[in-house]
Order: sequence, then structure tokens, then C-alpha cells
Amino acid sequence: MNPTVPPALDLAALLLTVGVFMAASLSDLKTREISNKFWLVYGPAAALVFALRIIFAPDALPILAVSAGATIVVAFLLFQFSVMGGADSKALMCLGLALPVSPSFLAPFWQPPFDRFSSLPSSEKSVSASLCGTGTVSGIRARIYSEEVSGYVDIVQD
Repeated sequence: MNPTVPPALDLAALLLTVGVFMAASLSDLKTREISNKFWLVYGPAAALVFALRIIFAPDALPILAVSAGATIVVAFLLFQFSVMGGADSKALMCLGLALPVSPSFLAPFWQPPFDRFSSLPSSEKSVSASLCGTGTVSGIRARIYSEEVSGYVDIVQD
């Protein structure tokens, strides 16, 4: 995420999430139900973490809001269409608030093992990275052709 967010905040959000999810899982294993008490504790704590992220990195508000908002909307719709249960939906909504983006200290572990476009000049790498994200696109192969006069990008379905 943004380097202005303290890593301790990311760690606190991750530990809070893991702790609540473990307790909820144990409750689910014992009773086959998850009490709303878990989400009544986790929800406000996740909202507090979300607010602290905005305070520490106000320039990241758009990506945080879109990520959390999209997660909440998708979780609500999945519940409404009976794709998943209420506890799953509440857990996903709270998770979207607590961790709208991946923790910054985990970034080194989420990098691709090699760069598919390492042989390209830097201007073409930026085009390929923006098209392919981390370099892996399932089912789509990005072919980048570069010529002096006309450069173009051709996306071909595999």
C-alpha cells in the first residue's frame, strides 16, 4: 500500500482479522452457527482501522473507498442471491473494511517469481505491466509489437 501507512497498522488489521476468523471458525465447528457478536466486535474495529488508513494516507482514499465499497456490495449481493450465508457475507464485509488492500509488509511475497517482460525496453514494460498486472493473465496472451513508426498492442484470446 502507500508507504505513509505505518506497517504496524497493517499488522494490527491482519492480526485482528486472523483472530476473529479463527474464533468464528471454532464457533462454526462447534455449533454450525456463527454468532453476530463476532461481527459486532469486528465491524467497528475494522471501521476504525479503515478510518486510520485514511487519516495516515488521505491520498489513498479513492482506492480504499472503491476496494471496500466493491467488496461490501459484492458480499451483500452474494447473500441476497443465496450464494453464501449471512456470516460469510458479514465476514467479507468486515474484511473489506479491515484490509481493503494487501498489507505493505507482504508485498515482497506477492511478486511474480520472474518478470515475463524483462527483455523489453522500459517504455514497453510499462505498457505490458499495465495490461497484464503482475504478468500473468489467465487465458489471455498479450503480444506487444514495437516498431519505430507505429507501436501497437494486440491482445489475442488463447
